[in-house]
Amino acid sequence: MLYLASQSPRRSDLLRSQDIDFQVIPNKLDPEPDFTDSYANPAAYVAHLSQLKAQLSADHYKGLILGADTIVVLDANILGKPASKQQAFDWLQSMQGRSHHVISAFTLFDTRTVRMETNTTAVSVSFSSTKDEFIWDYLNNCEFMDKAGGYGIQDLGPYMEYHLEGSMSAVMGLDIDRLTTMLEVNGYSNASKC
Repeated sequence: MLYLASQSPRRSDLLRSQDIDFQVIPNKLDPEPDFTDSYANPAAYVAHLSQLKAQLSADHYKGLILGADTIVVLDANILGKPASKQQAFDWLQSMQGRSHHVISAFTLFDTRTVRMETNTTAVSVSFSSTKDEFIWDYLNNCEFMDKAGGYGIQDLGPYMEYHLEGSMSAVMGLDIDRLTTMLEVNGYSNASKC
């Protein structure tokens, strides 16, 4: 059985898009540790968060625990989830006309073998310059508070133009192509598939 230690609806949707059977379980990593100099780089930090989420949520479950985390990095600054609409606006305004990176990591933790495997994906995202009013329109009409960097790439279309180099699903929070490959390597059998 695959257990998703995340309440993210986007991650659930991505798993369903591949007809993967899974069960959502609580993410017990609360609060999340802040980025410090003890991490070699932001990628190591987000990988560690995904590992902690998988390990801490594993109690009472037998199978594969999937922990995941996503961050946005702009000018070496890590942008997690915004604390307010104003902070989300400030972040999105600072991203206009330039590139930033979205780093997404997931960990598969097998509770039976205590084996853990982590994948990290970095994607370059560029926003075209847009008017402040379009940023506010986005923030007033879309969910953003639970999203790294204050935005969901899947909702941006009507409000601002973007270009990305890499996995769209990783920007949404889970590199689904790498995950399906890793599940196959780990012997995961999806009973719902023919």
